[in-house]
Amino acid sequence: MNPKKIKDTLLLPQTSFPLKNTNHLEAEKKIRELWEERKIYQKVLEKNKNNSSFILHSGPPYANGKLHIGHFLNFVIKDIIVRWQASVGHYTPFLLGWDTHGLPIEHKMLQIHQDKKTELRPLCHQFALEQAQNQREQLKKLGLFTDYDKYYITLDKNYEAEQIRVFGELVKKDLIYQGFRPIYWSCGHETALAEAEIEYLEKKDTSLYFKIKLVESPNFLVAVKKSASYALVNYNNEYLLILESKIPLLEMQSCLNSEHSQMQSSEMPSTKSASITGGGKKLKVEKVFSGEKLLGLTYFHPYRKDMKRYIVDGSDFIEEGEGTGIVHLAPAFGAEDFAVAKKEKLVIECPLESNGLFNEKIGIPEIINKHYSEVNKYVITDLEKRNLIVKKEIISHSYPHD
Repeated sequence: MNPKKIKDTLLLPQTSFPLKNTNHLEAEKKIRELWEERKIYQKVLEKNKNNSSFILHSGPPYANGKLHIGHFLNFVIKDIIVRWQASVGHYTPFLLGWDTHGLPIEHKMLQIHQDKKTELRPLCHQFALEQAQNQREQLKKLGLFTDYDKYYITLDKNYEAEQIRVFGELVKKDLIYQGFRPIYWSCGHETALAEAEIEYLEKKDTSLYFKIKLVESPNFLVAVKKSASYALVNYNNEYLLILESKIPLLEMQSCLNSEHSQMQSSEMPSTKSASITGGGKKLKVEKVFSGEKLLGLTYFHPYRKDMKRYIVDGSDFIEEGEGTGIVHLAPAFGAEDFAVAKKEKLVIECPLESNGLFNEKIGIPEIINKHYSEVNKYVITDLEKRNLIVKKEIISHSYPHD
C-alpha cells in the first residue's frame, strides 16, 4: 500500500509549530514576546483586581553571579502556584526583586579585586546592578508570570528610605526592642552569617570532661535536669556528682561523656585531693536526690576565682541517656546556653573580638589577645597539671563552617 495514501487518511491537527525543535531558542523567544506584547499578565491582574488576593512573597536572590538550577527550581514552583491561583480568580501580583547587600557580593569582589579591600563599596554597587540585570534576562527565559519592568532592588535609595520609614512606624508602635541573640559569625571574614550561608562539615575537636568544685554558700553556669535523679558518690575517696542511672560508668572511665563535679558543701562530706583511675576503685553511693536540690548551689570557676557561679536548670536540653547530667554552659556561644542565661537574667558578655582574639572580658591574663584556636592547648595542659580532667578524647562531629 502506498505510504502517502495511509498518511492522508490520518486526522492530524494542522499547526505551524515545527515538529522538529531545530531552533527552540528562537521559538521560545517569540512566545515570550507575544505574551509581553499582548500584556497577558497585566490583563489577568486587571480581570481579578477586585477579587481576593493571593500574594506569594518571593525571597530575592543575591545579585552575585549567574542563576543556577536551584534558582530555576525555586521560581518554576512559585510560578506554577501563582498561575493556578490566578486561574481560579485570585488577584496575584508577583514581584521580582534582588538582594544586593551582604557577604556573597563582598566575597565575590574580594576574589576579583584583591588589591582594593578599602575601596570595595563602589565596585560592589556596580557589580550588583550588572548581575541583577543579567539574572532578570535569564528569568525571562523561564516565562514567569510577572512584569519584568517592575521589580525592586535593595540598594535603591528609595527602597532603603522606605525601609527606614517602616522601621520608624514600628518604633512608634513600641514593637522594637534592643537585645542580643546568638548568631553565626565568621572570624575569618569578620562578619555575621545567615543560616543559608552555613555548611555543616565533619570536624575533629578535643572533648574534655573536667571537675569543678562546689562551695558552701551561694552565684554563672552549670546546668542540671531538675526532674532527674542524681547521686553523690564516694569514688576512691573523691566525691562526685552524677546521674543515678550513670553510676556504672564510674567503673568504666572511658565511657564517661560529661563533666563531673568535685563536691565541698556543709551537707556533704568534705573532699580530698584524688584522681579517678577507673575500674577496680572503691565506689559507694552516699545519697540520691533530685536535680532540683542542686539548683542554686554555687561552685568555683576553674579560672575566675573572684566569681562564684551557680547551678541552673537545663531540663530543656539535657538528655538523661547521655553523659553525667551535668553540663557546662557558655552563654555567649550557644543558643541553648544563651536562652538559659537570659532566663536567669544574667548579663551576657562575649569575651571574643570579631577576629577571634580573646579580650579582657575573659578575665584570664594569660590568654588575652590570643586566638581561641591556640588557647585550647593552653587550657588542656593547665587543667591536666591541676588534675581536673576526668577524660580527654578526640571526637569527630558535624560543625558549621563558613
